[in-house]
Amino acid sequence: MCLIMVTGIFAGCSREPGDEETAKRLEERFGGERFEVSGRTAHSLDRELDFEVWYDKDGTAIWPDIKITLGGDYILYSSYDSAVHGYWIDEYRKCIDGQNFKQVDYGKDGEDKANCTSNLVYVFVEEGASEEDIKKVESLLTGLRDICRKEAGYHDPDYKGSYSYLAYIWYIDSAAGIFRKTDGVKIYADTKDSDLQLGNVKIKSENSTDPRKTPLSNGNAMIFVN
Repeated sequence: MCLIMVTGIFAGCSREPGDEETAKRLEERFGGERFEVSGRTAHSLDRELDFEVWYDKDGTAIWPDIKITLGGDYILYSSYDSAVHGYWIDEYRKCIDGQNFKQVDYGKDGEDKANCTSNLVYVFVEEGASEEDIKKVESLLTGLRDICRKEAGYHDPDYKGSYSYLAYIWYIDSAAGIFRKTDGVKIYADTKDSDLQLGNVKIKSENSTDPRKTPLSNGNAMIFVN
């Protein structure tokens, strides 16, 4: 489990802060998101997200992700980071599964979300795929772009990070044994609609090695369109 640690004195008090004060500290740390806290459980008021919070005085924790000095006696620990990691994996899979592709493979590690990255998508478009199937792929790419935009909304204006996906796209002619690899699509919150249209994705190379035989890991999706 990933842990996030926030340290500090809370108004010079030696008491353990209450639920409302804890929620306030979480909101200060994770700008753009609102929380309510009840005991050891924190709940986001902006999305379906619950995680643990607890206090300690000794300052020790297993694998603390972030330490922010607010000054003080008590240290606030949180499993927010690992909860958010699972949340975005679920969003990624809902986006893919919502297109009703005939075949999707999340790889051998897909069941263990703690080890998933789910920031890549591999799309294999078979020769003769219908226009409807092409539209599904484009809708998927647009959906991933919308996830990036949604994720950005959970940060304060000074946040410098950027959520992104990379879509690898091949055009497959199984009968002829030809596999055409494209430049792929890098997807960010500000990616233009036109960049998500398959007609605008350039062919990069052509070879006879079937990329579909490469085993996947880390929960990244392999999508077959035929």
